Amino acid sequence: MPGPQTNLSPSLNQEVRLEQSLSQEQRLGLEILQKNSLELQQEISQRILQNPMLVELQSPTMLAESNLPETMAVDEPPSREEQEFDQDVREYRDQCLVNAVEASEPPSEGKADERLSFDNDPVYLNQPTAWTSDDDERRQHFLDSQTREPGFLEVLLAECRGSIDGDEHFREICEKLCLCINGRGYLEGTDEELCEITGANPEELQRAIHAIQQLDPPGIGARSLQECLLLQLRRMRLVGSLEWEILTEHLDDLAHNRLPKIAKEMKCDLDEIQETIERIRQLNPNPGGELYGEVAQTVVPEVIIDKDEEGNWRVTSNKDAVSVVALNAEYLQLLVSPDTDTETKKWLREKTNDASMFMHALHLRQETIVNVATVIVRLQWKFFESGDKADLVPMKLETVADQLQLSESTISRAMSGKYMRTPHGTLAFKDLFTTGVSSENGDVSTMKIRSRIREMVDNEDPRHPISDQDISDQLRKEGYAVARRTVAKYRDIDGIPTSSQRKQHA
Repeated sequence: MPGPQTNLSPSLNQEVRLEQSLSQEQRLGLEILQKNSLELQQEISQRILQNPMLVELQSPTMLAESNLPETMAVDEPPSREEQEFDQDVREYRDQCLVNAVEASEPPSEGKADERLSFDNDPVYLNQPTAWTSDDDERRQHFLDSQTREPGFLEVLLAECRGSIDGDEHFREICEKLCLCINGRGYLEGTDEELCEITGANPEELQRAIHAIQQLDPPGIGARSLQECLLLQLRRMRLVGSLEWEILTEHLDDLAHNRLPKIAKEMKCDLDEIQETIERIRQLNPNPGGELYGEVAQTVVPEVIIDKDEEGNWRVTSNKDAVSVVALNAEYLQLLVSPDTDTETKKWLREKTNDASMFMHALHLRQETIVNVATVIVRLQWKFFESGDKADLVPMKLETVADQLQLSESTISRAMSGKYMRTPHGTLAFKDLFTTGVSSENGDVSTMKIRSRIREMVDNEDPRHPISDQDISDQLRKEGYAVARRTVAKYRDIDGIPTSSQRKQHA
């Protein structure tokens, strides 16, 4: 019986789909918005080198003369009429620039100033303004803060080359091992993997590991926490000591704070065991931290939060965050000059278009960051008044996105790696976003719950520490619906040990 027939003949089908794709300008805007101030400064410097139409203004005070939003009051958002007026101004300036770069024919005599005037537009004209000694000091302080110390690997390799004896082959094995040490100072990889990476045989590998572990700080190159601490005791000539015996024979009991068990098995007084453990706690479980000469990335706040003369909170752009750029007036004049040949004008138009697009992306970035910061301050004004994170209210990306009528992804990019200088220190934008917990009086911030948990732990009887379930029960009595597992999560986030680990034995 013949099987079912399959039709394999070719056919044409029409399908209508609606797809949205980002323009080049939109992609650039999102890329610029994502960068923090230091990354953006690198981007600006690179573009200035690549595009002669872009110039860097020497004075950051030029920001005050541009159409970038320098300050926005927190208590009153701009009205729709003000926003529409600002949009009209930007469109007018953009149109002036378009008229200039698209002009293929030289202007007729006496019409150049009428068609395009650069003298009255400080955004596009690179003319310096007054520069004071205070500006010099502030800018120099900013530049001095960008110094960079030797990195972790650089320090470790330098010590390896200067301290380890042996032939060139052995020193090369040791240097390759340094590349396998993580930021905490621990050597990663099995013996088989390390032999393959270094090209060493098992005997050479063990000799090289032993040589690395003789470097400073003590504990570097260990394969585990136990080995790390024992290496430090060995350097202190405490092999066979009470500390050594506890780490080698009772590490699990130590981790779970089972001190009476340790004292019984070691036939020691409990007080003696507690004193020994206190000495163990003075050892460094993270030796790599001592080698981290590479300082954390310098934090440059994007905005400054303070109060004006009337006591209202305000958001101000940090003028020293990044350089201010402008179009090169000399090249722009060359663009509209009747003596400039066609090929040169074409090249100038391309460079001007690229520069204009980049400047517009910078403007939108600054505008968006200021707007996001303004909404944050408006919603979290209680925290800015007190400086207590327990006063933070639940706030999500969606909340800010709705108020600014932007997408959550745009708000996320505007916050990523961005900081604000406040009366309570320099804070990351993301630190002011917090989820909520249900209570009898509505949602409260998780920061408030975490603060309350810390308060209960600080006030507990150390011989009878409060359990996670007890904390949950107490929070419920106070009107906060917090489950035991949630208490455990918040406790772990804040680095609070378990009740058994917090217990102090008599």
